[in-house]
Amino acid sequence: MCEENVLNLEALQDMADGDKEYECEIIQDIMDEAATIFVALRELHSKNDPQEFGELVHRFKGCLSYVSSQTVIASYQRIENMSRREKTMPSMQEIDSLENTYFQLKDKLDLYVKSIL
Repeated sequence: MCEENVLNLEALQDMADGDKEYECEIIQDIMDEAATIFVALRELHSKNDPQEFGELVHRFKGCLSYVSSQTVIASYQRIENMSRREKTMPSMQEIDSLENTYFQLKDKLDLYVKSIL
C-alpha cells in the first residue's frame, strides 16, 4: 500500500470541531489500542479463531476510521470479511501487511500531533 494513501483526518477533525487537544486525545487513544492489537491478532491467529479474530479487526477498524484513508479501511474490511463471513484466517503475511500499514499511519499521526501542539 502506498504510504501517502494511509492518512485521512476529515472524520477526526469533524468530530473534534476545531478542538486540537481533543484531536490529540483521540489519536493517543487509537495508538494505545494499537499497542496491543497486533499481539492479540497473532494470538488469535495461532488459536485459529476466525470469528474472534474478525471481531477484533472490526473493533480496531472502527478506531482507525477516524484517521485513515478508505484504502486502509478497505484492507481491514477485507480481512474482517474473510474471518467473520468466510471463517478463514488470513495469512501471517496479511497480518504483517496490516501492521506495516498501521505503522505508516502512526508515523504520519505522530507528525500531525507534533505540528498542532
